[in-house]
Amino acid sequence: LNHYQVNKAMTQGEVTTLSEFQLTLAQMELYHVRYTIWNQENYGSIEAEFQKDEQRWEEELKKEQEKPSEFEGGSMAPADHNMRMTASVEKRINELKLKWVKK
Repeated sequence: LNHYQVNKAMTQGEVTTLSEFQLTLAQMELYHVRYTIWNQENYGSIEAEFQKDEQRWEEELKKEQEKPSEFEGGSMAPADHNMRMTASVEKRINELKLKWVKK
């Protein structure tokens, strides 16, 4: 999707649609990683700390969502928002895999 978005997309609408798909896929992966963590044998012993970490991240995500786009008011604003949210979700996926997924 990223290759198409950067190299082949012809309209702003296509870029926005692709960025929505990318965000949805990242959110799906995030849920899968969380599901993996919730179903680990040791989840009971890490649950409280994990929930605090999740709450911290949710607060960070909310702040990021509230930041206005540099393209605010323009046709690029929705795609920019989607791309920033995708980057945040992908960062969280990596954090979860490194810190919480039992190896």
